[in-house]
Amino acid sequence: MYKIFSVINKIGSFFRNDIIDNYVKNANIPMDIEKDIKKHIIVNNKVLMYHSGPKMSTLPIIMSHSIIVITNSNINNYKHLKTLLEMDLPNYRFKFNNDMEIIIGLYLAYGSAFIYRLEGEFCFILYDGKKNVYITATDRLSSKKLYYIETDNNYIFSSESIPLVEFNSEIQFLQPGTVFINDNFYCYYKKIN
Repeated sequence: MYKIFSVINKIGSFFRNDIIDNYVKNANIPMDIEKDIKKHIIVNNKVLMYHSGPKMSTLPIIMSHSIIVITNSNINNYKHLKTLLEMDLPNYRFKFNNDMEIIIGLYLAYGSAFIYRLEGEFCFILYDGKKNVYITATDRLSSKKLYYIETDNNYIFSSESIPLVEFNSEIQFLQPGTVFINDNFYCYYKKIN
C-alpha cells in the first residue's frame, strides 16, 4: 500500500517543524533526509510532499519541468492519453513510461482541466514550482482515499487519516470527483441520474 502526504502553506506562512515531526511519528515512517531524499521533498519552505510504499516499489516521486507529482493511481486510459499527448505535445519526452508521468504531460498540455480526461482509480498531489500551483484530486468514486485538514497556516493532505489526528480532530474526506487547486475545492464530476 502506498502512502502519500503533503502540506501546502497558505500565503505568507511557513512550515512548522512539528507538522513534519508529528506526521513522521504518527505514520511510523523512519525518515532520514540523506537516505530518503527521493521520497521527501520540501519546496521553498512552502510545499512538503512525501511518498512511501513497499520496499521493492519502483514508484517514485516524479519531477519534470519544475513539476512534482506523487500519486497512488491506476489510470485505465493511460495508453490513449499518451497517444493524445504525442500529438498535442510533440516535444514532451516520457522518461518513466508509467501513469504517474502522464499526469505531468496532461497538466503541461491542458492545464488544470486535464483532470476531466482521467479514467480509473487515482489520488494525486501535483505542485508546479514555476507557477506556484498546487493541485490535489481523487477519482470519481474515491477508490483511492485522500483525507485533509485545514489549519490556520496549512492544508494537509494524506492518504491515511491516522497521521492527521494529532493536528486537528476535524479530518475531512476529499469527496469523490473533487479537485483542490491552491485554496479552492471544485467538483469536477457530478453523477447524472
